Amino acid sequence: MNNKIKILLIPFIIIFGTIAAQEEQSGEKLKSYQKLEVGYMFGGQAYNDNFSYNPGFQGHGVFGFHITKRFNVGFGIGYYQLTKERFLPVFAEVNGYTKGNDKISNLITMQLGYAPGWYNEPIGYSDYNYSGGIMFDAGFALQIKINNTVSAYFKLSYRHQFAHISYELFRGTTHSESLNYDLLNIAFGIKYSK
Repeated sequence: MNNKIKILLIPFIIIFGTIAAQEEQSGEKLKSYQKLEVGYMFGGQAYNDNFSYNPGFQGHGVFGFHITKRFNVGFGIGYYQLTKERFLPVFAEVNGYTKGNDKISNLITMQLGYAPGWYNEPIGYSDYNYSGGIMFDAGFALQIKINNTVSAYFKLSYRHQFAHISYELFRGTTHSESLNYDLLNIAFGIKYSK
């Protein structure tokens, strides 16, 4: 198994271990939550002292558990696209509330995962290979409780996406380069808790 994938499995193992330990300790089944989020991303790629503006939009869904009143963990899958690049992230998520069970609460959120990627337009190089990589997202949100089970939130976060390209310049000469995308994500989401 690829070492990057092994490393990215660690957050999932920790999450499920935490959930199992919390359920065993309390003797109760933990409450779960699901959420859907959509957002617009500003930013792009910095390389060779240049910046390439590359905005896009994103959407994802998450399934998770309320470990305590102020701490949630979950896992999700999503899709986001930049100008010509597309990514399909699979990630673990951790949320912490600065206030518990209030009508309006502040939320700190982090996501870590892997996002396979592809380039959406034809390229003039032979053997062009574009692949995604590790994705990290961290931010703050304002969550508004609509009723006992439904909340809406507005989120501002920083997202970093790694990617990699390789292609053949001339016969026998291959160019390979790591890419880094730095994005500011403004999002809206709906969260349903059981």
